Amino acid sequence: MLTYSFENEKTKQLVSLFLLKLEQEVQLEDFHSGKLWTARQIEQNLNSSHLFSEYFVQEFPYLQNTVLMVEQLMNHPDKESTES
Repeated sequence: MLTYSFENEKTKQLVSLFLLKLEQEVQLEDFHSGKLWTARQIEQNLNSSHLFSEYFVQEFPYLQNTVLMVEQLMNHPDKESTES
């Protein structure tokens, strides 16, 4: 979906954002490592020291205003028309 370069005094990285739409939890059966976070879990832990990388912390507001907003609209397509 998106690729950009992140650089600070310690690192320079190429960041790529990929999205995976899951319809059912059974699709995660082959997922064996890492942690999947809900948007709410991220928001609750965003300011925790060193839990997320600096570039993720900076990227999350963008995700909230694009990807997560689209997801909400897809889950509740009539919401936008009732708010207009």
